[in-house]
Amino acid sequence: MKITLKVLLITALVIAAGILFQKAMVIGMGIDDKTVASYTLQEEILAAKRGFVEKAEEIQSAAQILLDKSGLCVLSVRGGDPVVKKDTELVPLSQTLSAQDEASIKEVMSEYQAGCTVTNISVTDEGVIFYFGYYGDGVYGILYEKEPGSTKTYSTIELMENWKIFYRLPEL
Repeated sequence: MKITLKVLLITALVIAAGILFQKAMVIGMGIDDKTVASYTLQEEILAAKRGFVEKAEEIQSAAQILLDKSGLCVLSVRGGDPVVKKDTELVPLSQTLSAQDEASIKEVMSEYQAGCTVTNISVTDEGVIFYFGYYGDGVYGILYEKEPGSTKTYSTIELMENWKIFYRLPEL
């Protein structure tokens, strides 16, 4: 009986030591969920920055077009042209903007060589938000603020006056 108890105790200790060693290795190697999410989001944010640099004029032009249209939400749809969300329905962008403005928005929402795409644009009282993507329940993109420092919803990195990269880390 004593030997069986000792064997069970040693087995339990070996299993516990193995679990602790495995967890230490995962954290030490940087492959735990939090590190992977942080690294992935960091890479996506860098792609959004490269996208902003790639189409800076187009994005700035789109912000000026949309700046006074508070409440407007432009969504990209799979395999189609961007649409505007009005209440509970989606309407073509052409019903909201002129043909020239529509072309500008379509250019911003097209694919970028940097490997990113604007998935939707939201216009608020504080500015224009260009969403490049989502990661878990986190989000990232480019933000134009009417007044610097007016948007407190996201963490930000300044690109230039009134322009920021914004992000919200996923909850893990």
